[in-house]
Amino acid sequence: MNPIKEYKFYYVYQITNLVNGKIYVGVHAASSLKNSYLGSGTYLRQSIKKHGKDQFKKVILHICQTYDEALAIERHIVDKEFILRRDTYNSEIGGHGGKYWTDKLRKKMSETKKALYENGLEPWNKGKQVGNFMTAEALKAQSERMKGSGNHMYGVNVADIMTPEANAERLRKISENNRKPKSKTEKYGEYARSRFFIINKEGVLKHCVDENDPRLTSGEFQRGRTWREF
Repeated sequence: MNPIKEYKFYYVYQITNLVNGKIYVGVHAASSLKNSYLGSGTYLRQSIKKHGKDQFKKVILHICQTYDEALAIERHIVDKEFILRRDTYNSEIGGHGGKYWTDKLRKKMSETKKALYENGLEPWNKGKQVGNFMTAEALKAQSERMKGSGNHMYGVNVADIMTPEANAERLRKISENNRKPKSKTEKYGEYARSRFFIINKEGVLKHCVDENDPRLTSGEFQRGRTWREF
């Protein structure tokens, strides 16, 4: 999936195996909420192949305005503790956080890479920039399009675009979250309030939360959404 491409919906979803109760949480961008996408996790795909698609239920947890917002929410949900649970299919920390590296996994990956390189295969990302980021111009244009009636959620009742089951689950989770301690929610809120944009000469924007971030101190990036020559 290319987050630079413009979609109508960006959302965080949960897939539940109706046979064993195991779940998978992911992020998807699509032109419609009514699609058959069930996730790309390796273990999830294996389970779908074993049990069949009709044994899996999809629920939309959050509908977001941007892909980055969806990733941030996924990162908050799918943390290290989540992927280590026995009832989840996720094997990587959410929000492009990557795998939770154990000694066993490091050894396996090292042996796999060694075997590939010995056979003359090059890394998939050789000579490429890893990650996709919106330029300042693209971000500004998207912001303008999303204002007022240009926002795809303007005047829309979320319940009207979700299945009754998905909406009931959404309301249940809201009620549940209102009753339980807000430690994780507050922690995410603090992070969201403290983050700011940084930009490089090429116009690549990224989020940052540390004024002493090496990218800033090296001069490669500067704070803001517009590069300034001093």
